[in-house]
Amino acid sequence: MSHQIQAGQIYESCQPTAVVDGQETHTRIRVIRPPRDRSLYGHGKVDIVTLNREGREIRPRAIEASQLHATATTRDGRERRAGYRLVEEVDHGAVRARRPFHLGDILTITTGILMAPRGVEVLYDLLGFMTGETLLTHELVRAADECAPCLLEQHPDLADITTPPEWKDGDVAREAVEAWLAEAVAHHGETRDVAPLAAEHRTHVDPLIEMERVKPGGAIVVDMREEGP
Repeated sequence: MSHQIQAGQIYESCQPTAVVDGQETHTRIRVIRPPRDRSLYGHGKVDIVTLNREGREIRPRAIEASQLHATATTRDGRERRAGYRLVEEVDHGAVRARRPFHLGDILTITTGILMAPRGVEVLYDLLGFMTGETLLTHELVRAADECAPCLLEQHPDLADITTPPEWKDGDVAREAVEAWLAEAVAHHGETRDVAPLAAEHRTHVDPLIEMERVKPGGAIVVDMREEGP
């Protein structure tokens, strides 16, 4: 996934820049004007403002476009030591905020092996966040198929991660998965920022219609009772 700098995007410093009330804080900035043709001298600058703790815009200035990154990690999974990472992006005028997820959450979707520390809960949380929907159980497979390629586009280094071939049989000891994941975390970091699917990558299917596709002829029960006060 190419990183396109757009007006309205919000970035956060990759490393803490201050300590407030004993807590490390990061500087947040908003893009006011994206760079023009970077091949022309002097046009690789991005007009930005700093956002204070109340969200007010202060300190308008220009910085090099090379300081703005799509994620807090490099392509090989190393933590960035400088610059700013994207935390909120603009999609057809709407702001899409990113959320950090555990590496095991992401690999559960990309490998098909349940290794998320939170267990199956992550299927509903991560996939629901990316699709913007409250997913039912029978919708998870479709959502995972949609989200897996986008997760690898957001984090290309994770595409090289493969699980042991014997795991495909499905009978894997939990201890083996935890040990394998701990090694993966040591090499690729514990968390990654995840962006929701862009509008053009989302496919909304009526849950009842999808249920019929998944289980043709199956009984569908709809609870029409009104909730109490």
